[in-house]
Amino acid sequence: MQIHESFYITEYHEYDFDLVPVFEQFDSHLKLIEKFIKTIIHMHDNNIYHHDLTKRNILITPSSKQVFSFVDNNRMSFVEMSLKMRMESLSKLSNNVNELHALANLYGKYSNYSSQRCIDFIDKGFRKSQRYKNVKKFLKGNKKGAFDATPFFTRGNQR
Repeated sequence: MQIHESFYITEYHEYDFDLVPVFEQFDSHLKLIEKFIKTIIHMHDNNIYHHDLTKRNILITPSSKQVFSFVDNNRMSFVEMSLKMRMESLSKLSNNVNELHALANLYGKYSNYSSQRCIDFIDKGFRKSQRYKNVKKFLKGNKKGAFDATPFFTRGNQR
């Protein structure tokens, strides 16, 4: 049997905003952020791992019973997670270390993990994601591609 066509089926979801404006005014949305962290802990405790947990992939409808909806779910897996995996996932949410520490503190407060261990792992996850972003930027800036075989001394301005 051959497959001739495939379709992606999804449900349309009404939402008010995503996490971007929440993080833009982080301190004034702490109750919503706290509710979000509780939701993430519940997901993690039930072995739901979203590999692309970013501000744009979380939709918010404060008036509904289920406040948060997650998109880009094709990047989701169902595995038991270590604290390292949990914090790496959260570390993609902000480039602000103070905000990440606040998320880690909340995670520790509402989970069975110590806040300090959460902070340690979110810091490691942040550094890892920053290295990844920097490599990606570098490779995008290389017009000939990542595997440019041109000898270094013949590129650009010569000495």
